[in-house]
Parts: sequence; C-alpha cells; structure tokens
Amino acid sequence: MGDFLCGRKFSAMSPASFARESGHNEDKGDERLEKNRFGKMVENYQQMHEVEKKAIYRGICSGATFTRVETEERNLDYLVVETLLARMGKKDYGFESLLRQKDGELWEKRLEMKLAMYEQDYPSVDKMLQEYRMMMPKDSKLHEQFCLYHEMKLAERGGKSADRAKACSLAWQALVLTKKDGEMPHEKKNLYTPMEMDLLLTLIRYRQEDLCLPDPDRPEKMVHPLDAWKEDSRAESALWDMTEYMGVYYQNDHQEEIRGDIWLELMRLLEQSGKDDRLRFCLEKALEAFAGANGIRRLAELHFIKARLIGRMKMGWDGSDDWTKLCREECLMAYAVCEAMEMEKELAEIKRYCREELHWHITL
Repeated sequence: MGDFLCGRKFSAMSPASFARESGHNEDKGDERLEKNRFGKMVENYQQMHEVEKKAIYRGICSGATFTRVETEERNLDYLVVETLLARMGKKDYGFESLLRQKDGELWEKRLEMKLAMYEQDYPSVDKMLQEYRMMMPKDSKLHEQFCLYHEMKLAERGGKSADRAKACSLAWQALVLTKKDGEMPHEKKNLYTPMEMDLLLTLIRYRQEDLCLPDPDRPEKMVHPLDAWKEDSRAESALWDMTEYMGVYYQNDHQEEIRGDIWLELMRLLEQSGKDDRLRFCLEKALEAFAGANGIRRLAELHFIKARLIGRMKMGWDGSDDWTKLCREECLMAYAVCEAMEMEKELAEIKRYCREELHWHITL
C-alpha cells in the first residue's frame, strides 16, 4: 500500500506511538462507551451504500462469525474485526476492548512491522515476519494474507531491480485468500479492504509479467492471473474504477493511504501510452487526492509528470506559448519536495530532465 505515513519521520518511535500517529487509540469520547457499536456501524453502512452484509464479510469469515462480531463477543480473533472494518473503509477506532491478550501481542507485532517497513528497515521486517508466523494461529487465512502482503512488499523494495515475478506471485496468493471471485471493486458493490486494493494494484502494475500459477481451488489447473489487464485500455479502466470506488466507500484516512498510489499508477500508464489529453485530465482530477501531509511524496511525482507533459505539449497549462517557464516551475516544485524529503533518486531524475530537455541547471 504505498508508504504507511508518507511525509512524516518517526525515528526512534515505539509501536504504541506509531499506533497513535496512525490513528489507533485516538480518544473518541462517548464512542468507546456506546453499546453494540459494530452492529450499528454495519447497519448505517448498509443503509448508506445499499449493500448486503455478505458483501462485507465474504471471503473474510462466515456469516455466523460476522454475527458474533456484530454483537462484539470477546472471544474473537481481532484481525477479523480489523479486516471487516477495513472492508467498510474504516479503521478500528475504539474497538481495542475486544483485544484478547494473545491478540494484543500479534497486534503490536503488526504495528512493529508496519513501522519497520515505513523506516525501510527491511532486515527487521524479514525477521519479524518469521516471528509472526510462529506466533499466529494456524490455518488462519487473514494472518497468512498479512504475511504474504509484507513479503510482497519486501520483493518490491528494489525499485527497478525488484523481483516482479515474485511480487506478483505473492500478491496473487494473498488476494485469492479473500477474493476468489476475481470481481473488480466496481462490480456488484464488491467491497475491498485497502490491503486487497493494494494487492490488486500490484498485479495491475506488473501486468506484463508472464505469470502462471496453480488455481487455488483446482491445483492441477494453471491460471494466468495477469491476463485480465495485459491491454493498457483494460488496465486504465480498472484504475479509473478503483479511484471512483475509493471516493465512494473509503473514509479520508484510508483514501490518503492508497488512493494517491492508484492515481500515480494511472498517470504513469497514460504517460507511457502517449495519451496526453487524458493525462492532463487525470492530473487535474488527482490534485485533490494529493492534498495534506500524507501525500507530499506523491506530490513530487505529480509535479514532475505535469512538467514532462508541458514539455511534450510545448504549450502552457493555460494554452500560452510560454511553456518553458511553466515547465521549469513544475520541476522546481517537484525538486523542492524531493530535497525536503531527501529523495535522492528522484532529485537525480529531475536534474537529468532539466539538463537534457530544458538545457537548464536546476537549483533552489
């Protein structure tokens, strides 16, 4: 899912502090004291979005388990509660009272992993994943999905040298644990957690990989899970649907976590396809998704994409002829963000573009 808390630095931060910064353990006043909060939340969500309960729990748990969660029984795996809330685009604010002792240990370990991943401490993430697998309940698909997701993130960490085939394989294995129907988020009010959305985004991002895997239901049959998005037009359609879905079903906190990544992937696809008119429209639509501190890293790429588009159009955003000035301004905004966030790789790319395409030495 992109950076967990992009744009902030959390050096020497404890998992508890990370939880507070992530939105956990916030003081929600009377919300903590309200009875049957989960059940009422589900009822309100159903009325607002006109969805069936099964759309919320399908692939996560059984209907009987969902009923137990609605009545807030204590003897439940807390990750089930977290995941059901995530399906509704919400975080687990005020539900910590449902944590059992063993859930608390796993919950804190998940926070530790997220923090280490944010800090790019990949050896620690790898070590903690091994520890987590030893601690987690056996035959639990949600815990397995959590592990596979972070293994996928580790496989992606090399940038251009990332193990794409491995990342795709892990993403597919993780996604089918809770999404065997393969429906896209826009189809039949098919709800997705942010993790499921990020897994789907990874499959679309690496759609040109030649991936062949056993069918999870029929191991003797091989499937090609990336074929659905091989064509740019189908991938573009899927990404547009994902942005619209998140605008409807997700609260602002979850939107900031991943919506920016979806917009960026869509803009990269349009730029690579040479669809500059649609890219311009996409840039305008994406601005709202990059508002706030959590989008600052993505904002740098947005300005740089806009600069390159102006450079290709040889025309200002307003139709003026003074495109060089506007192109430089966009490069400067991208450069300023990258320098503030110590994004060395991106700084080098901007410098090279300005030198080769604009014949200009950029500096602040």
